Amino acid sequence: MSRQDDFDSLERLQCRAARIIYNFLKDMPSAEVLARTKWDTLRTRYKLSILKLISKMFHNVSPSCMSIHISKFQPSYNLRRSHLIVIPSFRTNIMKSSIAYRGAILWNHVTGECRKAVSLGSFIKNIHEQNAIKDINFSNLCSKTF
Repeated sequence: MSRQDDFDSLERLQCRAARIIYNFLKDMPSAEVLARTKWDTLRTRYKLSILKLISKMFHNVSPSCMSIHISKFQPSYNLRRSHLIVIPSFRTNIMKSSIAYRGAILWNHVTGECRKAVSLGSFIKNIHEQNAIKDINFSNLCSKTF
């Protein structure tokens, strides 16, 4: 059983709970249940949690022992890339499940406006407004290198 299967099982339970709480029909599609309740999927919450952590690391709000796990991209000439994180390279697929790898990919995929947010609250608000992370899928994602 893979992690995708785990997420699928948990999301089925989430939708079942929503059907019970809101007294929806048992055969209502999960997408409609989530749309009516305005709940995010667990995958989206997972990605948002990673992004919150990476944002704290990037802006040096987290403890220094955590901040060492990310490397800020240091451009010598192009200022548009100044708020990016270097994606670590790994020799095994197991390490691609790490927060350092997934966090860097998520961080680099959100817009520059989100990355430059002054506070964590405004960062999260920008992420929610732009729906920037809902479509990111780690299983078929190609990382950007510099």
